[in-house]
This record gives sequence, C-alpha cells and structure tokens, in this order.
Amino acid sequence: MTPILGVIGFSLGLMGVEIWIVCIPVGILLLEAILIVMFHSKYNKEY
Repeated sequence: MTPILGVIGFSLGLMGVEIWIVCIPVGILLLEAILIVMFHSKYNKEY
C-alpha cells in the first residue's frame, strides 16, 4: 500500500491538482510511517 500511495501522491502533484488533494495521500503515508516507528519501538522493548 505504501508504494501505491506514493505513486498516487506523486502523480497528483504532477497533474497540477490542488494542494489539499495532494496532501491526503501524503498525510496517510506520514501517519503510516509514524505509526510503524512507534509500534516498532514499543514492541521491540517488550520482547
């Protein structure tokens, strides 16, 4: 899903779509990356 969201965000940016529409997939990517880091650090400490 991560590469698909990256391609969607990149292609929307190249097509000249409004910036708030481009920010939706980019925001989802950032949220996913933050959650991965948080959960990895949390569960890595317990085990």
